[in-house]
Amino acid sequence: MKKDKVLIILRACPGAGKSTLAEILTSKENICTADDYMMEGGKYVWKVEKLHMAHSKCQEKCKNLMAAKTPLIVVANSATTKKEIQPYMEQVVDLYRRIA
Repeated sequence: MKKDKVLIILRACPGAGKSTLAEILTSKENICTADDYMMEGGKYVWKVEKLHMAHSKCQEKCKNLMAAKTPLIVVANSATTKKEIQPYMEQVVDLYRRIA
């Protein structure tokens, strides 16, 4: 029996525990979060000028994980609007069958 591949998109306000839940669900290498690209010297430093780059890299990581047929991928970003999750929805159409 062929197993489904699953993309989980966790959406919530900053500090709500998205990353913590993502780490419970899967391993760090299968988690896509823009926060990973806001790190400076091992510390989280949010800068508006890095926001676009951080989300682009997060989307690219997700796309690469999907192409590698990773069975479970978790995206953990604030993504408060449909526009912010649209890139993931477009990526998932051909590669994955379920969005949770």
